[in-house]
Amino acid sequence: MAKLQKLLKRSPADLLLLIKVVGLLVIVDCGLRLLPLPRLQAILARRRWRWRTPQTVEERLLGRLVWAVDVSGWYGGASCLKKALTLQWLLSRRGVSSRLWLGVQSEEATLRAHAWLEHDGSVIIGGAVAEGYTPLHGFDGGDALAMNMGRDR
Repeated sequence: MAKLQKLLKRSPADLLLLIKVVGLLVIVDCGLRLLPLPRLQAILARRRWRWRTPQTVEERLLGRLVWAVDVSGWYGGASCLKKALTLQWLLSRRGVSSRLWLGVQSEEATLRAHAWLEHDGSVIIGGAVAEGYTPLHGFDGGDALAMNMGRDR
């Protein structure tokens, strides 16, 4: 209850952002259940604004988006993949490139998977857990994905 009261003390803009992110997490969840990850990313990439040049994101805005995805994901029980993909799409909407990583960790006959998101070479979500995971594959987002899609045509 205390966490909910703390949330309700946030600004109306923060609460609206949380509502939007919760909706996006639901869309991402449905998409992951129905489509392979690369196909879902391609669909999300088409649903973004087009920028002529790669954009930069202000540290404050980046922190606010990470906060909104973390909080919404925590309340909604979103997986690391859903949170990383949601944040990647939010950055993509602003023309900001990122890379979603999928990695694995083997511990005594147990295989564990994790997803995290990087921007400008730094982990911005999922980083605390990412240490110890071996990256298997990275998926570009934002302008990097749009440029790759343009080459495939």
